[in-house]
Amino acid sequence: MLNKAKFTSFKDSEAARVESVRLMGDEKDPNHVSVGYTIRYPRNPVIGDKFSSRHGQKGVLSVIWPQEDMPFTETGITPDIIINPHAFPSRMTIGMLIESLAGKGGSLNGEFIDVTPFEKYEDDDAVDYYGRELVKHGYNYYGNEVMYSGIQGEMMKVDIYMGLVYYQRLRHMVSDKSQARATGPYDVLTHQPVKGRKKMGGIRFGEMERDSLLAHGASFCLNDRLMKCSDYSEGYVCCKCGSILSTYLNRKILQRSGHELNNQFKQGAQNTGSFAITE
Repeated sequence: MLNKAKFTSFKDSEAARVESVRLMGDEKDPNHVSVGYTIRYPRNPVIGDKFSSRHGQKGVLSVIWPQEDMPFTETGITPDIIINPHAFPSRMTIGMLIESLAGKGGSLNGEFIDVTPFEKYEDDDAVDYYGRELVKHGYNYYGNEVMYSGIQGEMMKVDIYMGLVYYQRLRHMVSDKSQARATGPYDVLTHQPVKGRKKMGGIRFGEMERDSLLAHGASFCLNDRLMKCSDYSEGYVCCKCGSILSTYLNRKILQRSGHELNNQFKQGAQNTGSFAITE
């Protein structure tokens, strides 16, 4: 007989579908069986989502442009991704450029290209090898193409390098990282907001962020960020001596009988005087 089943509920509110269900056993305990499942979230790319080629050329999506406004070639092809050429010199991802050349030549020939690392080409020149393949089909030796503006419709007077590159979507997405809070749960001990996105916690407003507000002349915003939305709390203060009333009780007092404890509280109320609530 199996032990009593243990259920865990799915708490996320985002629409998803079950991709796969797995039944897993335990080598140590044959009676112990667990069920695993994979959930797939269908998401459209949004600004801030992360993408990368197979060469570590990572980056975030900055603009989503309408298809009709994208630049197009003489054959009417529009690119899926436009990447800034300044991303290449410092990262030295030359393999991505060679992949785009090889992918373009392979698609024109209708064949797969062998991209084994450190493969030897004729005269040890991969660019020349794939460049001659492009020339056979009437394209530029280096893969450049004449493109036309999708907005004005005029020819763009620049050389634009265009080719085929495999791109992958990374798991770092804005919908999983966006976090904002005005007020919410706070720590009982410090009276400061709790940490963590899942707990509806706050984001740390540190010294450098404070300096930014001061530099921009928005110093009164610190009152809102660092007091009203963070450390604000109420307590009791004695009107006579100004000391803060603590809720801490001595353990020795708790060990006495209930009658003596009640008398202790009465005497303390008579000797202490009145109290006021302060911020």
